[in-house]
Amino acid sequence: MSRSGAEKRIMRELADIQKAPIAGISAGPISDNELLKWQAVIVGPEGSPYAGGIFKLKIDLPLTPTSYPFAPPTFIFETKIYHPNVSDDGKMCLAPLRSDNWKPASKLVDLLRVVQNVLLEPILEDAINTAAAEQYKSDRAGFDKVARDWTAKHANK
Repeated sequence: MSRSGAEKRIMRELADIQKAPIAGISAGPISDNELLKWQAVIVGPEGSPYAGGIFKLKIDLPLTPTSYPFAPPTFIFETKIYHPNVSDDGKMCLAPLRSDNWKPASKLVDLLRVVQNVLLEPILEDAINTAAAEQYKSDRAGFDKVARDWTAKHANK
């Protein structure tokens, strides 16, 4: 895909997000001049220990515009969150974001939905925070309490 083709793809994905907003999610480039760096905000979904929290994420598309969509973006939680699929430094581990599973047909809007759904139900097979995953499996009430406490402390600003 040529540079202009990659830019067209990114702009088309942005237009799709703006045309059909997803409840509880907003996303877009951090500036008109920087199409490869996006910021997203996800409101913690009802029915989860993250309910009502405001979570900021940084989305980095591959370093060169010609790399996207042939290489996956990275999703990093800028808001501290206690979650099996998020490391202490905010990096997400999900199968659709790994290079070995990435499909160029994947769209950012679909990935944002996956992230939102993972807040409802972690994907334990992709756990990067093994302590949180273990607690989720063995002490769900304790996990939910820690996740709610972190949400109240870090995601309600």
